[in-house]
Amino acid sequence: MSKMPRIYADSTIERMYRKLALPDETIKLLFDYLSAMANLYQLLTLKDAYKIISEQNKGMITEEQFIAFSEIARHEEHECISRVLYFVEHHWNELLKFSRRTEYQMNRWAARYGYKNNPKEIMEDAKKGANGRYACVNITNWSTIEFRMFRGTLKYNTLIATLELVDSICDMALTYTDSEVSKISWTDFVSGLDEETCSELITYLKERQLYVNVPIDSKEDN
Repeated sequence: MSKMPRIYADSTIERMYRKLALPDETIKLLFDYLSAMANLYQLLTLKDAYKIISEQNKGMITEEQFIAFSEIARHEEHECISRVLYFVEHHWNELLKFSRRTEYQMNRWAARYGYKNNPKEIMEDAKKGANGRYACVNITNWSTIEFRMFRGTLKYNTLIATLELVDSICDMALTYTDSEVSKISWTDFVSGLDEETCSELITYLKERQLYVNVPIDSKEDN
């Protein structure tokens, strides 16, 4: 398991950004670049990443600034992962029902880390790696995390609903602070889903009676 960075407080990350003194639009563009590079290259040195960015955006950022930004982004990434872990633990019963797995199957293939009072505590426990890769959210990979909770399916609607759920959880972790995530109930989460971008998810939640108590009739997914 790769060594994960120490989790900084939100105030520390904000202070690091202020010291870096880059415009918000530049920071957003850099995050877009890093996301695209992770999907395209998987592994890329910071030197090569800076070369690509600087060639396409002359004078936007110095190499020293880019290295400093990358260090902040590395810590901020794990802040987001910690919120994903917290959400999964905080809403374990609902996600277990959504997953179509039994408690026994979960314990064997996608074990939980255990509930803690805040995202940072769960991340610190997860970093110990007691579950290895057989965790509900596997964080042992180099550049990705793996959601292992969901039972396999050949049903298209179920597959898309699951992808929409994972996407919504990640969006929530990117958008909200630790304090805000801790206050989100399951009802808050599902009632805030976009009907256009999460249509299959909303339908599936209703089928499973997980959507604000508005069930609909449907055949069980095997």
